[in-house]
Amino acid sequence: MEGITIVNGTAPPEGWSGKLWALEQGLAHVHTPLILLLDADIELKAGMLAALAGKLRRERLAMVSLMAAPNMVRVWEKALMPAFVYFFKLVYPFSLSNRPGSGVAAAAGGCVLLETRMLPETGGFAAIRSAIIDDCTLAARIKSLDRPIWIGLTHAAMSRRSSSLADLGNMVARTAFTQLHYSLMLLIGCTVAFVTIFGLPVAGLFLPGRAFFLSLAIVVAMSTSYLPILRFYARSPLWVLALPLIAGWYLAMTWLSAFRYWHGERSRWKGRSYMRPDSGRVV
Repeated sequence: MEGITIVNGTAPPEGWSGKLWALEQGLAHVHTPLILLLDADIELKAGMLAALAGKLRRERLAMVSLMAAPNMVRVWEKALMPAFVYFFKLVYPFSLSNRPGSGVAAAAGGCVLLETRMLPETGGFAAIRSAIIDDCTLAARIKSLDRPIWIGLTHAAMSRRSSSLADLGNMVARTAFTQLHYSLMLLIGCTVAFVTIFGLPVAGLFLPGRAFFLSLAIVVAMSTSYLPILRFYARSPLWVLALPLIAGWYLAMTWLSAFRYWHGERSRWKGRSYMRPDSGRVV
């Protein structure tokens, strides 16, 4: 295809993740002021790239990224993918990430447009070569240079990946314990928070008196916070009824992520395992 250069990649060296090594090899062939990092399963609607470039230049941003609309054909995708975006936004509030000077930095690695010169200024992909959450790590390094970034939701970038329930479980377990900085105390705190927010209020609906009304208020608040995501993805508002169960599934995947780490595995994704350096095991 005219204008397309296909680079035959090599196996990643020790210490590199597969994706970052692929990006590093591709970077050697980039000679433009802007660079687009786009997952192979992401489809952009016509004009989207020009719109992203226009936003980056107009607002003098160093990086813009879009969280692509997930594929939601199978029932587990419809149940779990809106919640994935919901929980991601709880961990990385977009409004704070987009605010200069805040300590929050987020990016959606499936679709990222940035100034090419930002890569050498931040140390390039080599500086984050072993990062599990590479998109947010890159965003944090750019933001640490006092350069503004932006992340948003869209329907103009769509994931075409069809995932089994096991695939979705591995997707969550791949990064969950990393987001908790491999801390048992944070894992326990996360568990307490999930049980308190998503579990106990539902149980409290079966109690009399003040406990019922307090639980009802929490359930209403929880449901209200989830409805905008459901509306954005045109999902039935009745999915809020499943949120406690969905939250329980995400919590279980977080514990799975922790158990894998304690057994020497930092991450597992697309058939490749990344071991802890001190595990004494090989991939």
